[in-house]
Amino acid sequence: MLKLNFGLGIPDVLYKHGKPMCLDDLSTELSVVNPSKNSFLPILMRFLVQSGFLNQHVDHFSLTPASRLLAKNEPFNVRSLLLLNHGPVFSKAWPELSAWFQNDSPTTFHTAHEKSLWDYIEEEESRVLGDIFNDAMASDSRLNTNVLITECKHVFEGLTSLVDVGGGTGYCVYGYSQSFSKHKMHCT
Repeated sequence: MLKLNFGLGIPDVLYKHGKPMCLDDLSTELSVVNPSKNSFLPILMRFLVQSGFLNQHVDHFSLTPASRLLAKNEPFNVRSLLLLNHGPVFSKAWPELSAWFQNDSPTTFHTAHEKSLWDYIEEEESRVLGDIFNDAMASDSRLNTNVLITECKHVFEGLTSLVDVGGGTGYCVYGYSQSFSKHKMHCT
């Protein structure tokens, strides 16, 4: 369902439009849909509404708060994280869960691919999977940092030093330093 939603660009079109959209306008914007398949769009849209991906307002459709996180241009999107977790590479590990309990592999990923995630990314699909993985980690950091800053501000009050370990974008430390700029905090 996620792959279909992303592949057609439905979250991106609705997000860009910014308000509920009628099916005719949506189908016009979905340039990847073959015109001979337009008659199937109402069925797909009903399914997406029933699955909780979309809201329906009479004959117009909009994103739910959760499905906004699937749009490319949403600052706190989790699109890459979902693509990574539901893609064929990670999905191959789930059926190996019972085998993993019976062997000495460190992870189900290792059981499925006979190598670690890091080795797999480096050896098999460094460019594609590495980019998706890095983007997934960065989007997860943006979302978590925003939640921590807005909902758990009290945890950071009084800190004088903060170190951001990992990542690569520096978003966490940047977010904290901007939010607590009135305090004397050294961030690295």
